[in-house]
Amino acid sequence: MRRILVTGAAGYIGRNLCSHLLKNGYEVTGSLLNQKEAELLPEGVKPVVTGAISGKTDWSEALEGADGVVHLAAIVHKKETKNKATEDLFRRTNTDATAALAKQALEKKIRSFVFLSTVAVYGVNKTTEPLTVKSPINPITYYGKSKWEAEQKLTALFEKADASLTIFRPTMVYGPKAPGNFARLSKLVKMGIPLPFGSSNNQRHLLYIERLLEFIIGGLQNTNLGVVVKIASDSNTISTKELILLAAEWEKKKARLFSVPPLILCCLFVLIGKRNEWDKLGASFIVKDS
Repeated sequence: MRRILVTGAAGYIGRNLCSHLLKNGYEVTGSLLNQKEAELLPEGVKPVVTGAISGKTDWSEALEGADGVVHLAAIVHKKETKNKATEDLFRRTNTDATAALAKQALEKKIRSFVFLSTVAVYGVNKTTEPLTVKSPINPITYYGKSKWEAEQKLTALFEKADASLTIFRPTMVYGPKAPGNFARLSKLVKMGIPLPFGSSNNQRHLLYIERLLEFIIGGLQNTNLGVVVKIASDSNTISTKELILLAAEWEKKKARLFSVPPLILCCLFVLIGKRNEWDKLGASFIVKDS
């Protein structure tokens, strides 16, 4: 396997993956939303602009010469407004475009396809017992629903295809300059704002960026025909306090932590209507079969 198409190549995971692939001797094509994103790509990546993706996207130029595909492109860190326009945007981008890419990849006899889904398909931000791949599927956000629908379409395509499909459901990805919830936490640390997690003893299975890249490479190298679905996370858990200390280390700042009992913190979050935020930050999230 020589050339890999990485969709969403200008994103955080995409840039890191492109660099990792190049260092390991692969040739890389990166699909982009617009030409300006080409400035973000590591040197050596072949850029292909697809524009906003949907079920009508023509992937032929991006797939030219590719042996494998890693599909990362998606709407991820977007505040969800509960209306049909937003729902349609998520489905068009995360579901329909994924199915179109897979169909065109199979037509070109590409043998290995890796899809980055999400643990949001389970619809929980905390766990009382470890999540497994076979835990009940119950997405509650447009993002989670669109990814689950994409998984179903991909599975139907690849179940009888002469190719391999690896679906990863990653937990929250963290690392230097990571986006999303980790970026918000890092911003607070960088601003020097005292944070009340000095007594944090929760356990969360997160996913370090370098480990995610190893998972993806393993998926590309899978030669078994059919479909494999895996939860992707680190082997060890990390507490919110430990995550803040890591963020401070990467930002070259001193973490300003003080202790408030977790039960009191939880009650405060609930009182101000931020229960989901507490579950994502202060509760435990355990997975079993990474």
